[in-house]
Amino acid sequence: VTAFVVQGGDPRGSGWGDDGWRLEDEPSDRPFLRGTVGMPKAGKDTGGCQLFVSLAPTPHLEGRYTVFGKVTAGLEVLDLLEPGDRIESVTAL
Repeated sequence: VTAFVVQGGDPRGSGWGDDGWRLEDEPSDRPFLRGTVGMPKAGKDTGGCQLFVSLAPTPHLEGRYTVFGKVTAGLEVLDLLEPGDRIESVTAL
């Protein structure tokens, strides 16, 4: 979503797919800054296999969405992504 987030992990590729399981919400009061990794949801306790990375500060998400990481290297790649690009690998430290 231009100037908002990069989202991925949907097995269907539509932005609305899941893999059949759900996670309880774990809202965070951590700030959603550029590079923050969070979990999208379609309602209460609907998080799952998808993730998003904030492209800019998104304070309206704070206290409503789960924060579970941040991009620590390669942040400039976010600006090059286009709809339809695929995640080839992720390294968690």
